[in-house]
Amino acid sequence: MTKQADTQPLPSMVPGRADFQRAAALCLHAYGYDPQGVNSVLAEADQEGRLSALVLALVEMATAPEPLNSPAGIAGLRNVALGMSLDTDTPNGPAA
Repeated sequence: MTKQADTQPLPSMVPGRADFQRAAALCLHAYGYDPQGVNSVLAEADQEGRLSALVLALVEMATAPEPLNSPAGIAGLRNVALGMSLDTDTPNGPAA
């Protein structure tokens, strides 16, 4: 006999504002060769149960029209990291 798995609902994996902010911060730390910063972002996402959403936010950001490691891309990442961190967040997007 097999034991039935716990069937708790999974948190939404749809990236929200905080996920995009973390993704931007992760890229900035990575491009700056800052492993402690990268680990800090990953640890925060893990504590919040948002690692999958972070990866999905990174995938979306990777399709940006400017290469993310270009001067324009870095400026855009900074805007995302700062701008989105100022807004209220829910896992599925901004609060109403």
